[in-house]
Amino acid sequence: MSLRTFQRRKESASKPLNKGQSGRAWKFAIILSEATEIFGSQAEAENWMANPASGLNQPRPMDLVATAAGVEIVEEFLERLEYGVYT
Repeated sequence: MSLRTFQRRKESASKPLNKGQSGRAWKFAIILSEATEIFGSQAEAENWMANPASGLNQPRPMDLVATAAGVEIVEEFLERLEYGVYT
């Protein structure tokens, strides 16, 4: 789910997320939590998610997590950061 879709759905809370959207929102929360642990604060993690990441060939992590393949890329990148593998 794109950031804009999430914002629209959040604004109209009377419409619950469907199963797929709920799963993607949950996955985003997990990734944000992992990034918070790695970067030391939620503010730093949110900043990283919102800006182009050189280790990801410049796309914003928050754009990548809109797809299952992108989620996998971001998770693998965070794992490499956690263990000090920067290549």
